[in-house]
Amino acid sequence: MEEKKEQKTILIVDDDCINRMLLKKIFGADYAILEARDGLDALRVLRSMQPITAVILDLQMPELDGFGVLEQMQRDPALSTIPVIIVTGSDDSETQNRALAYGAVDVITKPFDPVTIQLRIHRLIALLRASKLEEENKWLKELAHLSKTDAKTGLWNKQTFCQETQKLLTADPGGSYALVRWDIDNFKVFNDTYGTSAGDALLLKIGEQCQLYAKDHPALRTHGHYDADHFVGLWNKDAFAPEQLHRDILAILRSAFPDYTFSVHFGMYAFDAQTLDVGIMCDRALLALRSVKNAYDEHYAWYCAAMRTEVLEEQSIVSAMKDALVKGQFIPYFQPQYNYATGKLIGAEALVRWNHPEKGLIFPDKFIPLFEKNGFIYELDRSIWEQVCVYLKKWKDEGVVLPSVSVNISRRDLYHPGLVDGFRALIEKYALDPSMLHLEITESAYVDSPDLVLNMVAQLQSTGFKVEMDDFGSGYSSLNTLKDVHVDLLKLDMAFVAPNANHSRSGSILTSVVGMAHAIRLPVIAEGVETRQQADYLKSIGCLYMQGYYFAKPMPASDFRSLLENHPVSTKQDARFYPGIDHSVDFLDATTQSTLLFNSFVGGAGILEYRGGNAAALRLNDKYYEVLGITAAEYVDKQYHLLDTIDSKYRKVFIDMLETAIRTGEEADCEAYTIPLREDAEPVCVRCQVRFLAEKVDSYIFYLSIENITERKNSQRQSSMYANIIRNFPMGLAVYEL
Repeated sequence: MEEKKEQKTILIVDDDCINRMLLKKIFGADYAILEARDGLDALRVLRSMQPITAVILDLQMPELDGFGVLEQMQRDPALSTIPVIIVTGSDDSETQNRALAYGAVDVITKPFDPVTIQLRIHRLIALLRASKLEEENKWLKELAHLSKTDAKTGLWNKQTFCQETQKLLTADPGGSYALVRWDIDNFKVFNDTYGTSAGDALLLKIGEQCQLYAKDHPALRTHGHYDADHFVGLWNKDAFAPEQLHRDILAILRSAFPDYTFSVHFGMYAFDAQTLDVGIMCDRALLALRSVKNAYDEHYAWYCAAMRTEVLEEQSIVSAMKDALVKGQFIPYFQPQYNYATGKLIGAEALVRWNHPEKGLIFPDKFIPLFEKNGFIYELDRSIWEQVCVYLKKWKDEGVVLPSVSVNISRRDLYHPGLVDGFRALIEKYALDPSMLHLEITESAYVDSPDLVLNMVAQLQSTGFKVEMDDFGSGYSSLNTLKDVHVDLLKLDMAFVAPNANHSRSGSILTSVVGMAHAIRLPVIAEGVETRQQADYLKSIGCLYMQGYYFAKPMPASDFRSLLENHPVSTKQDARFYPGIDHSVDFLDATTQSTLLFNSFVGGAGILEYRGGNAAALRLNDKYYEVLGITAAEYVDKQYHLLDTIDSKYRKVFIDMLETAIRTGEEADCEAYTIPLREDAEPVCVRCQVRFLAEKVDSYIFYLSIENITERKNSQRQSSMYANIIRNFPMGLAVYEL
């Protein structure tokens, strides 16, 4: 009880409930949390006589903004001593300086790093509690240093870098400079591989090395840690050499972590006369950085006017988004999904389009990334979800045969506390079966927030919704995701067979993914199918369900309704994939019980797939290798091409056995000799027996058993040889008398 009484309290003031939720999650374990949705609510809580240790305050709020709260607190002696930390999305140094002038002790910009904000506020509160009157000057200096430097690197933080660089440029208005911004490629992969503690240690070492580097390079006038894994620096332009800087940065990274191969890219903004805010310059350098981010042979780029045009276009989109939503300019387009084997329509995906009154139809790649960044995506998605439900209700009442329709859930949507209840309300409002509305969540969302997504998927499925994993194959941990997440359908990313892909390898990967998905009874649909060649290949590996420009482009609701009336529609929810091996699916299971059962068979046994003249072993038991006199390791490169292990004289005999079993449905057998399976081995004669189990697309599944009859065949051959000798030897009866 005493520990609870002494617990420190933080008041979080923000009109965005998602921001409050995130901050509460960060600090909830160490502090008692109070919340306020605007400035007036904050003052009410502050004056409630409840002791408050610190306030985390947003600047932009209705009713009374953050500046108003700071002003009121400074006027009230009871509140003026409570430290206030500002959290703002503004990069404007004037705004941040104004907040500090109004009494804030620190300013942290959004989007913030959870670890960084936690460390800074923990340390700030500790300093405040530990400070004594006689140590006030020392505390003020440490607090000032804390607010200027980044806790992870020891370098100037974003705010300080911008302020100090602005001072330098103001003192030298005619100088010629280059502002550089660089980052570490795939830093998240490094963190996932070695752990976040290793990532933090790496950033600290980089900071230390950068400090030493700056001492030896006076042309580097200012430098700092901007955010995440981004670093910035201001160089004298005439002494700046991009190629040398690239080599130097890689050397710093190698010295910090020798066991990892790093890759970096950077963007540069050059200017001869300072006219822009430093924050804007950093943004322009970022645009240049992004232009080469995925390039293998280009490590840096200069900012150009075309990039600025793109920024202005983005600003015009953001300024118009709310009005466009109110006026109904965002509308759903429907892209049909087909069963390629039957030609029937089995579903559709609802994709948003912006029907702009002046610019015409704007595609989502122009505005979705912006809306995900600024948080508007939830409002947009909610509108599209409801419009889709309106159409489904209308068409259902008109007697149209309806397949399911998929809608997209953004990663940002997953953090909204009302997501599940919102979908439940939509279904009730429009009297729809939840299974009619499929919900697509990208694979990357599972990777970024696995626990959150797993919980969300479980809640949605318990309500009756079908959840699909979108863009499968685009993430680096796809197989792990497939194992852990219980979705209802897998959407394959056709980037596997993009024009620049290695078709041999990508085809093998696609085949394996489809096979794995079917083995765990997970339906698969391929999106982005653009050619008949792709469609035919997908069908050949068992993926029948497809979506893409080869079949139909996304279309307005009216056109999709006409398609529903004039095209055969399948409404079956249980036939989106071939179920695998009837009566033998347990033998493909990875459980210990299944493995013991399969390996306990007296003779050699396997599960065989026959397709297009090739036979592949899906699974083999230990006795199989013993029969052939070979180890599993020695046989691994042979099991997917079994016919190549059979003597050429007997291959047709083996194929005839398989086709007989297919044709009759009965067991079939044959005898065949193998080729020598190792350098020191002799051919083995085996008696093969197969039982037809199941038919898939262009392939057949068998149970195969084998027996080594080499000794028996050799004995028969020897007996036959002796018989021939006796038969050919001249014989007669003779009597010899003495």
